[in-house]
Amino acid sequence: MTTRAESQEIDQQLIEMHRQNLTRKEQAKRLGLSIHTVDQRRRALELSKDRGVTDDDRALVIELKRAGKTTSEVARLTGVNENTVKYIWKNA
Repeated sequence: MTTRAESQEIDQQLIEMHRQNLTRKEQAKRLGLSIHTVDQRRRALELSKDRGVTDDDRALVIELKRAGKTTSEVARLTGVNENTVKYIWKNA
């Protein structure tokens, strides 16, 4: 069982990792927790489920799409979800 102090420390680490735009999977790995547990804590802290897409990410997605890369290639190269790549490209 986790003490209150340990829970608060985990929460602080999650907030910091969220600021660094680390994925849920990476956060879980670094903390030695399941993704489900990370999601529960993130919900309690009102942090979004997935990392945010930065302006630099958006610019790179648009640049790669204009260069003729496929959606899956752009997703693989940028680490941005394919559906998000489609959304960014559609609204560019």
